[in-house]
Amino acid sequence: MIYFFLISIFFFFSNEEKVMLCVVFLFYVFFLSMNGDVHGGGMLLDDLSFSMVFLTLILMMIVFMSVESGKKKHFFLSLSMSIVVMYFLVKNIFSFFILFEFSLLPIFFLISFWGIQPERLMAVKFMMVYTLVASSPLLFFFIFLSSKGSNLMYLNENFFDSSSKWGYLVFLSLLAFWVKIPLFFFHSWLPKAHVEASLEGSMILAGVMLKVGMYGMIRVLSFFSYSMLKQVIALFFCIGLIGSLVSVMVAISSDDMKMSVAFSSISHMNFCVASLASMKISSIESWIMVMISHGLSSPMMFFLVTKIYKCSGSRKMLISKGLVSKFPFFQFISFIIWGMNVSVPPSLSFLGEVSMIFSIYSTYSWSMMVVLFYFVFSSFFSMFNYGIQSHSSVGMPWKKSISLMAFSISVIFSGFFFFFFFFFFVFICS
Repeated sequence: MIYFFLISIFFFFSNEEKVMLCVVFLFYVFFLSMNGDVHGGGMLLDDLSFSMVFLTLILMMIVFMSVESGKKKHFFLSLSMSIVVMYFLVKNIFSFFILFEFSLLPIFFLISFWGIQPERLMAVKFMMVYTLVASSPLLFFFIFLSSKGSNLMYLNENFFDSSSKWGYLVFLSLLAFWVKIPLFFFHSWLPKAHVEASLEGSMILAGVMLKVGMYGMIRVLSFFSYSMLKQVIALFFCIGLIGSLVSVMVAISSDDMKMSVAFSSISHMNFCVASLASMKISSIESWIMVMISHGLSSPMMFFLVTKIYKCSGSRKMLISKGLVSKFPFFQFISFIIWGMNVSVPPSLSFLGEVSMIFSIYSTYSWSMMVVLFYFVFSSFFSMFNYGIQSHSSVGMPWKKSISLMAFSISVIFSGFFFFFFFFFFVFICS
């Protein structure tokens, strides 16, 4: 097939040529999607898969332009992109499962060979054990589906009845995706992997690999009726919402810049899971917007903290404070990156997260106070990190300190104002 050929030739060209091939393949997929959903030849291209392929190709262009030379590293980066793109386009359930498992294999080598600390070996062990153990129930589930003649997208509506005996099947089939997302309580491997990974590994892991789990969960959820999902849907809503709040609090409390960005990424993914649990069409649309925005902002945050680490020789915030202020253009880029992370308008994540709030409110209105605190802490995290990196220095003038504090307080209270306005708007409309 043409798209397999386009992916395979990535292994034999320079970085500049790979960027051009990404552009060509992006246009190719775009023109295919203009004719509606594409089925055939083992390929499935709908709005969801097109969005993920678009994100993957854009991110890979950024990675190819930022990495240093090295044929082995380029090979694993190209292999990673190839596996992920095929994963987003494939239709057969066994091909889907194989690519799902192989997607972390290039990251395994990137961490093992290009990681810095000896702890990288423990990090890859955590990563592989978590993913392989959790994927075993998913394999048996796919074997069960295959025996009944089902593929990834089509399933007989009468295949499962609505009795409670299928509740455990839903939980076990989603377990592999919860680990890959990762959902809170299944997240221990991700901070370790991020801390020990090279820059390229962290960028791919944050930008694409976490979306592999979310994409797979959405596909597998289509196998089950709502009467089956309601047995476990409230469980992973609570885990996702509480996990997003706890993760962002851990990110604030960490003094390791890379660790804090990793937990911030976990908090965003958990909030997306909580929104998806509302079972609304709008939640999937908002999820696509947030995933594209997060897939670009999170790798750039890892790029930012890695460059700070190379300049200061430490990932500690207090040692690296004020370093970005020495480079005005870098400071401006830092402001844009942290602004995207906090979802300031008119960023794509702002539209997505506002839509997520409405989706959650329509189903779980009692949880809005937790959502409020999540956004307050998430905003504070981004402002705090930007302030430490860009404006903190020994002997900072008291006027700058007061202005920075006033700005932080105003943004925090603007979050409260937004929620009060939201409730007032809902009350008037009802």
